[in-house]
Amino acid sequence: MDSAEKIKVFKSFEDLTREIIHDRDTGDMLAQRYAIRFIMLNNFNEFKNLAKFMANIGVESLDLENLIDEGEDDTWITKDMLKSAMKSCTSSTFVSPFSELVRFYNDDEFRGFFNEIMLLEDIQRPKKRIYVPLIGLQNRFTDFLNHFARIQESAPIWRYDAEYQSVEVFFTKYKDFKLPKGGTQCQLNTLRDWLKFWKVQAPQERIVCCSVPIAAKFKYSKPDNIFNFVKINSPYEFMTHFLDLSFPFDYLEEEKFFWDELLNSMKNIKFSSFSFETFIRSIFNKVTLTASDVIGEWLSSNNTAFRRWLLKQYVLHTSFKDEYPYVALCMEGVSDLSDENQLPNYIATRILYEMPNSKNRESFAEERRNIIVNNQTVFLAAITKKDQEWLFERTKELFQQNQDLNVAIDICTGVFDFEKVLLMGWFIHNPNNNRLRNTIEDIYPEFASYIMSTRPSHFRVENNWCLNYFAEYKKAKLLDRYTDEVSNYISEINDSPKTFYKWYYEFENSHNLLAEISINAIYKPDKIYWIDGLGVEFLSYILYLIDAEKSNMKVVRSQISRSDIPSSTHHNRFEGGDVVRFGALDELGHDSHLYKYLYTLKDELNVLKEIVHEIIGNSKKQSCTVAIVSDHGLSCLSRKAPSKKYDGKFEHEGRYIKTKEDALSDPDYLVHKNESDNEYYKVALTHSSLSKAPTHQVHGGCTPEEVLVPFILLSNKTIPGCIKYEIKMSQSDVMISNPAISLTVIPEPQGVTLTCEGKSYRMDRVGTQWTTLLQDITEGEHMIDVAPDGSSSTQITINVVGVGGGLNINDMFDI
Repeated sequence: MDSAEKIKVFKSFEDLTREIIHDRDTGDMLAQRYAIRFIMLNNFNEFKNLAKFMANIGVESLDLENLIDEGEDDTWITKDMLKSAMKSCTSSTFVSPFSELVRFYNDDEFRGFFNEIMLLEDIQRPKKRIYVPLIGLQNRFTDFLNHFARIQESAPIWRYDAEYQSVEVFFTKYKDFKLPKGGTQCQLNTLRDWLKFWKVQAPQERIVCCSVPIAAKFKYSKPDNIFNFVKINSPYEFMTHFLDLSFPFDYLEEEKFFWDELLNSMKNIKFSSFSFETFIRSIFNKVTLTASDVIGEWLSSNNTAFRRWLLKQYVLHTSFKDEYPYVALCMEGVSDLSDENQLPNYIATRILYEMPNSKNRESFAEERRNIIVNNQTVFLAAITKKDQEWLFERTKELFQQNQDLNVAIDICTGVFDFEKVLLMGWFIHNPNNNRLRNTIEDIYPEFASYIMSTRPSHFRVENNWCLNYFAEYKKAKLLDRYTDEVSNYISEINDSPKTFYKWYYEFENSHNLLAEISINAIYKPDKIYWIDGLGVEFLSYILYLIDAEKSNMKVVRSQISRSDIPSSTHHNRFEGGDVVRFGALDELGHDSHLYKYLYTLKDELNVLKEIVHEIIGNSKKQSCTVAIVSDHGLSCLSRKAPSKKYDGKFEHEGRYIKTKEDALSDPDYLVHKNESDNEYYKVALTHSSLSKAPTHQVHGGCTPEEVLVPFILLSNKTIPGCIKYEIKMSQSDVMISNPAISLTVIPEPQGVTLTCEGKSYRMDRVGTQWTTLLQDITEGEHMIDVAPDGSSSTQITINVVGVGGGLNINDMFDI
């Protein structure tokens, strides 16, 4: 006998129920021997009808979910537990549900279980029946029957061929979510939920089962005529198919770990109003996410690869990409989310791959510049020295290949030191390039203030040559060349001891000036800051730095003073408990790594910026007056001048030699008796040292940059006569036919001195304006220096234009 002969088929539910009643009441010995009755069904509606019928005829119900211990809702029911429960029945019982458990037994368990219960006997209770509904197990069960040796003697097996019902079940491990669209899909989180579902609820279009043991065992279920089992393999599939979420980017299997984390982070959100863009902002607790926010979060010490993955998708697949296209371009290249520095590195370097042919060159460059400037600390920490060296070389190559300074300027941000070196280098060779000048003023104002010539508040007009000399010295320093202009100045002012002493004694000694100020009750400094090595070369820069601090410390007095010669620290030391020395600038001048063209200047500006910041920071918190003084300046040009060979124990790389009283001066040096130690010294008059050529910056000699030092008095006290003037030009264009300068000075000073191209003019007051007429002026841009009496000067650029002010003849006559 095979299964086709064994199974009795019914065409109607009524025929099936009549057979059940008949079987219950029969006295047939074979029928009473075995208690198990298998009933094969095609849909769950008939299963529910059958359960109701069984209850009506007094059949007990064995609810399999009750075999699970309370509180252990997702615990598996083994075949032994099920068999034991069925054997324990003492009266006719309907097992509910049955097939929804045994379909997950593996083949050995399945056959073993049915082998054991097929011929289940209860001699004491011959009328007992155990009704076992089989839904959708037709193929698997008939296959078992065909291999069951005692099929002929086994109890009856019935089948009701109702209309087939197809049920789709999705298995997933994601259980902590309430599915939307409850009318068409349901979620069963545990084995208990799974077993109860088939009895109390009609199957919906989609059933999502999250039971852990079922998910582990569903692979054993065979395809049958009712059930179609599908495993949800990815969190993306679960979110898009069952949570009805959408994402603006595709799923990649290698990113499955991140999708898992993304799903876990969604446990408390409202799926009905989900927006990926809004969700990401909420994750990072931001109303908006700017480029700076993204970079800050990217580099956060609390960040993980998952959070960077979220940021990456946000940048690439939301409106952020339209607002920050360059950042999005860089983000596309990020491949290692564990490397926090990869994104800032790409932002810094990618521009050089896109330049110069990209149609978005200027917009990309502007976006990059704003981002780096707004996140300076981040980029200085993230971009390694090696990367900065690469950027430096590549930027140089870009300019050399294209000979387009605009392309190179576009790249500069002013944040990195190598950019400052490039800007200085480009300025040397393009001093009249207006865009370059404007860029330097904008992103490297430190250098812009350094190359300015600023007249101090206390200054004698006859010493104008000094300002002009330092302007030429700075040019020579930037060229790293001993220029004719500097050489001519030295030949004139240091031609002999007589010419030297003439200008030297026109400046007040810095120590005498400090002593004079210190006995004045109003101006006496509470603290003296000695910046070793600070020459007048940096006067304009120091005044700029003080103003840039935007503090309550204001310049009361600025002045050019002189050091004693030899212009060494030994002979110009400041002593006292109220003196604080800063030695970093001098140490930089004597750097054992030698003088580095442009790099040393860049470092000098950085060092002085830190020093001034510290001075202001220490002073502004209390009412005080402080003095900034120096012992000497430094010269880089002795490296470029031919050296002399003199005997003796030379000091400071040949800038001076101790000698005897009867020594005679020479065109190369003067013999000077120092006022503090009464010793005689041969001190170099020119840039040529008295021994071998120096390799560092030097001091000790008689050049202006070595002996002239700034004296600056700062205070936040109310000091009579300490006034901050606001100077405004009436117009920046001046007609060459009538080169009159008109400006306002607020508040009104006692007088105003204007200097242009080495000539000084006392301005006349006409109403609210101060005016003067320039002499022998030429067309083009000129720098004027405006100094109210008793105050430091302000530099203003004017443009002297010819007839028509640069208009063509047609413009002039409105043709």
